[in-house]
Amino acid sequence: MRVLLLGFALLLTSAPSFSQINTKATEAVITYGFRNNGKDSKAEQKMFIKGSQVHLVPQGRQTEQQYLQTAQKVSYQVQNNNGMVYTLKKPFSEYVKAELLTGIDTILGIPCKKAKVFIRSNTIEVWYTNDLKIKGTPSISIAPGLGLILKTIRNGNSETIAKKIEYRTVTPEELAWPKNWGNLLDEPAYQREVIESRYNTLTIFNNEQISFGNKTENPKGEQANVTYHFSGGTIILKK
Repeated sequence: MRVLLLGFALLLTSAPSFSQINTKATEAVITYGFRNNGKDSKAEQKMFIKGSQVHLVPQGRQTEQQYLQTAQKVSYQVQNNNGMVYTLKKPFSEYVKAELLTGIDTILGIPCKKAKVFIRSNTIEVWYTNDLKIKGTPSISIAPGLGLILKTIRNGNSETIAKKIEYRTVTPEELAWPKNWGNLLDEPAYQREVIESRYNTLTIFNNEQISFGNKTENPKGEQANVTYHFSGGTIILKK
């Protein structure tokens, strides 16, 4: 009996409770973890919240930075491409609207409501709370205006879940809020810049003439950086 009572007492003292959560805090750092097919990943993601400003730090080496302005209900995706800054500003209303469901879960001692989002061919279950002043989502495309999202499950097997919430002052370096947004683009133009940032373009031929049946004298030998014409001018080569 003593063992059972002691175990129960330890369970009560170690389990987090909602009363321990800072419902008045306006600044926090949230660390998310990942689980795929029931297996935990070593990767982590951080979200820095300072009032209505949120910085979503992407995983790995990325040239894009993501931000939320929850008071204005807009998101910002910022791409630095060869020294040029491009920004996509998107209202929360343009994201897929979440379907609110019955059900509840407790994450880090916080009771969370349940919702569902359908994005392309993906079904994403969402657990969120509106009981805290801090707001945000670990994925910019998943219900950014719903509240504070602490867990998502994509297609039943890919889970993102909050592992830790630190209620503390967020530094300017952590928030990394841009002083200016550079060139504001619409979504197609911005996505083109994102794609181009992944590649290096090397100019080999520029305004070269390809002729058909014309006799062309090629430079002698195998010179570098000059154009050679073959097959009646239909093929051009450069070393």
